[in-house]
Amino acid sequence: MKKVSFLKVVVFLIFQSCSTDDNKPVVRDSIMQPFDVKYEVIFSNGLKEKRNYTVIEYGSESSSGNYFLQNRAKIGDLSKVWTHTFTSRVAKMPMFLVVNTNIEPVSEGNVRFKIYVNNKLVEDKTTTVSPRTDILIEKFFGASYWVNNTK
Repeated sequence: MKKVSFLKVVVFLIFQSCSTDDNKPVVRDSIMQPFDVKYEVIFSNGLKEKRNYTVIEYGSESSSGNYFLQNRAKIGDLSKVWTHTFTSRVAKMPMFLVVNTNIEPVSEGNVRFKIYVNNKLVEDKTTTVSPRTDILIEKFFGASYWVNNTK
């Protein structure tokens, strides 16, 4: 009986280690400089903004608190995927990557944020957005990721 229980546990562990979960982001153990970063923001089909544009903020920060990018983009057409790419060559790690938005939708929808490092997905987050009445207060949401390098 012990052998059968042991065999079941071993088979379970083998299947668990072989299975993949497409919803989990891929995290690299070692990322050396320089590395490429890509931000991607995808708005759900038919999502409309109350204003004439949606603001997307994106940037990075080293562990020393130095900002290397701190940018805002105004997006008028939410039907297109917004992307931004750059190559990081910072001297000090770790590095904090962030992309977010403050959309004010007229109806409920989703905003999906993706962060890639060296063409590998490291963060994938979807947020449901709904109309709000307190639009005078900016409310940003998005995704972030710490890039570490190990030697």
